Parts: sequence; C-alpha cells; structure tokens
Amino acid sequence: MSIRGGMVNIYERQNSQILSSICFCDGLVEVEPYQSLNVGDLVNFYNFSSIG
Repeated sequence: MSIRGGMVNIYERQNSQILSSICFCDGLVEVEPYQSLNVGDLVNFYNFSSIG
C-alpha cells in the first residue's frame, strides 16, 4: 500500500505469500482481524521511513 495526499491506496495483489508488493509500498496499516474498512475510515499508518 502507498500513501498519497493522506489517502491509503491498497495494491490489488495482496496475500501473506506475495512479498513482492512490499517492495513498492510506503508502510503498513494496522487492521484488526476480520475488521472491514470503508473509504474515509481513519487508520493507524506506520511509514517505513520513520521506523528506525
């Protein structure tokens, strides 16, 4: 997933075994198991550039 202008964009191909998507992402979003998200929902975003 990437973040642009405060919006999170999810990559189409996601799965625990598809690690290639992480090469193009900016960080991670925290989502609880079985949690559904809708456009406009606030999420915790962990930017890779801020993880030291």
